[in-house]
Amino acid sequence: MYKLRIHEDARKDKDRILEYIRQEFDNPIAARRFSAEFSRGFNRIKSSPYSCPVLQIEPSCEHEYRKLILRNHIAVYWIDEHKKIITVDRIFHCKQNYEKDL
Repeated sequence: MYKLRIHEDARKDKDRILEYIRQEFDNPIAARRFSAEFSRGFNRIKSSPYSCPVLQIEPSCEHEYRKLILRNHIAVYWIDEHKKIITVDRIFHCKQNYEKDL
């Protein structure tokens, strides 16, 4: 199994999403469910990191990014096969033009 590293930007993204759900919808239960969904998704890629599709972005990118779809959000990650580490770089809403922010 791979280790999971969540970049600080991705942590901030997740916190911002959860706070939005809590505040805008006044629904802490939905925020907890969504947080659990993040955890399930992250556990899934730890055991099967290549199960998610590769992002087709500029060839000048340093890593081969993959995307984990979590409802209306996309967690973008890359795999260091040598170290057996998955790094989640960012989490975006699916309507964002996330490819330009990588």
